[in-house]
Amino acid sequence: MDIAKIIAKHDVFDDLKSTNKQDAIKEMIACLMTNHPEIDQEIAVDVLSKREELSSTALGKDVAIPHGKLPTLDTLVACVCRFKHGIDFCSFDGSQTFLFFVLLSPETPTGDHLKVVAWISRLFNNDLLRQQLRQAPDKDCMFEILSHFR
Repeated sequence: MDIAKIIAKHDVFDDLKSTNKQDAIKEMIACLMTNHPEIDQEIAVDVLSKREELSSTALGKDVAIPHGKLPTLDTLVACVCRFKHGIDFCSFDGSQTFLFFVLLSPETPTGDHLKVVAWISRLFNNDLLRQQLRQAPDKDCMFEILSHFR
């Protein structure tokens, strides 16, 4: 799968400032809305927050994949966010989370949502990718790094 089919260069956000899980969810949704005005902020924050209550989407090893389905969407939207200072996102390994791949999908029953979540999970299991993304100087460099991994 090609990352460029899921996110555009303008969907990568760097150096977010939130210091806790709920504020991070709000900040990431606000970032996603800058390029996807069809997202209803209140609904999106609620969907991701409720998903996190079920179980954390933090995979460990610096990464989380907050995801959910929205009734207002016609197509999948996503973004990558980096918190340089890390967030306690309730990772199973107890580590801070720095890299987030936020995924919102339409409510229509397709397998695309789970296929993308599984692919992102495999992609971010790559130690070199995570290291390069953590060390990238800016969001443009982050996008270039992402575009070279499949």
